[in-house]
Amino acid sequence: MNNLTIKFPHKQGTDCATAAMRNLLAFYGLELSEEMVFGLGEGLSFWCCNIASFPVLLGQNLFVEKSLCQNLNIGLTILENDDILDRVRGGEPTIAKVDPYYLDYCWDQDTIRGHFGEHILVVVAIEKEDVWVSDIWSDQLVKINLESLQKARSTKEGMDFLLPRNRWYKIDFPIGPILIEDKLLPIIRTTIHKMVSSRGFFGVQGIKNSGKVIMDWFLSVDRKIALEGLEIIILRMEEGARGSCFRQLFSNFLIESGNLLNDDRLVLWGERFQVEIVALWQGVVKELKFFLKMSHEEQRKKILIFEKYFKEIAQKEENFYFDMKI
Repeated sequence: MNNLTIKFPHKQGTDCATAAMRNLLAFYGLELSEEMVFGLGEGLSFWCCNIASFPVLLGQNLFVEKSLCQNLNIGLTILENDDILDRVRGGEPTIAKVDPYYLDYCWDQDTIRGHFGEHILVVVAIEKEDVWVSDIWSDQLVKINLESLQKARSTKEGMDFLLPRNRWYKIDFPIGPILIEDKLLPIIRTTIHKMVSSRGFFGVQGIKNSGKVIMDWFLSVDRKIALEGLEIIILRMEEGARGSCFRQLFSNFLIESGNLLNDDRLVLWGERFQVEIVALWQGVVKELKFFLKMSHEEQRKKILIFEKYFKEIAQKEENFYFDMKI
């Protein structure tokens, strides 16, 4: 068995969850773009949280796989055991949660490894002690040894609430074709309603509050810790999100939905979202990168303006969602 004999439609993607779901759905005959998977899973979201020693800005729905399956009437059961191995050996590629710390292909030789048990990939095939996986970190299927996969699935290293805990997804498809056209507008309405109605550190309100959270945190910790944390904040906003906190995916989803429904309004909204919202997020990412290169004194003065930036984005997004009369 090798990459050439394994029939699996692997494509790299933007985010591990949406890419894994896209690839698995394609294997079972449902061809969707990653942007469509993101949109159907109500992927657009926002959450500002303190789950580490620094604030984390999350621009996507953390339950996008669950929302996607619910919206498409696909059965999804999340299990915590080793039954995934027999399932894959039986010819059913299956999604698993892993900690990439134990997967050598995820790291450059000089990179310091870290633990994160919420990474998602597809276990495609198993032959004796060899395992083939579909992962966004590679442009082709990757062969690893079974021991590495088992360590990545069962590790107890890292933050307790981020441990993979041997989780895997049992997915059951409904009988008959899955039609998405009638689902698009209701899902878009639900997504933007959540963005404007959520409170605290979620949705538009969370964007508004995140600038002050970042500012207060940056001024309260040691500069070395602050700079290291800010680099990770930027990485989360940029990598896997096209530099726009996942807003680019939503823009593309609106345009694709509009073309599918022959609805010029949706196409226009998607194009406007690109110009009015995506560009704003990309601008903030650039400002944060420039901020990292400033002197300590310059940073203490400049940090105050980020509260203004995030309030501006929040207001722009809120206005945009209210204007979307769909």
